[in-house]
Amino acid sequence: MNDLGELYRQHYGYVFKLCRRMLDSKEDAEDMAQTVFAHIASVPEGKTEPRYAQFRGQAKFTTWLHRVAYNCCLGELRRRRRQPPLVSLDLPIPGEEDDALRLEKPAKNRDPYLRVVLLEALERLPEGYRAVLILRYAEGLSNEEAGRVLGYTEGCSKSQSFRGLAHLRELLG
Repeated sequence: MNDLGELYRQHYGYVFKLCRRMLDSKEDAEDMAQTVFAHIASVPEGKTEPRYAQFRGQAKFTTWLHRVAYNCCLGELRRRRRQPPLVSLDLPIPGEEDDALRLEKPAKNRDPYLRVVLLEALERLPEGYRAVLILRYAEGLSNEEAGRVLGYTEGCSKSQSFRGLAHLRELLG
């Protein structure tokens, strides 16, 4: 297994994009991406190797890393639900671009309002539907790969994707 610095250089962007899609802000995503790498660098109690060195290769490394990042983000979202929300007084900086949320490269004539409506609808989906749709359509994973990341069978991933799309259609009217 590569050293942690090499893994960080190779996979930070991938982890950050996943975290950015799941969390509210760029800063939260940066913090969570750091948390993910700190987690895989930690040595579990009773073990002598860090978590990343214990990866056994039963799936692709990126599938394993995606699952770790997803679980870290999910834990953060659950923690936030238990706490009252904080209201930020900071306003977004006009003209600041945030490519991490782009689900696909926009066409020249695509209405930016549609992107906002879609992202808002995705946020209203149940976690399971949202997770599989993000993995399938934003990350480009197959049903089998998305299922492995989420701990589902391929059939369950297909079903969640189908139901998630149906629910998304309802939300979008």
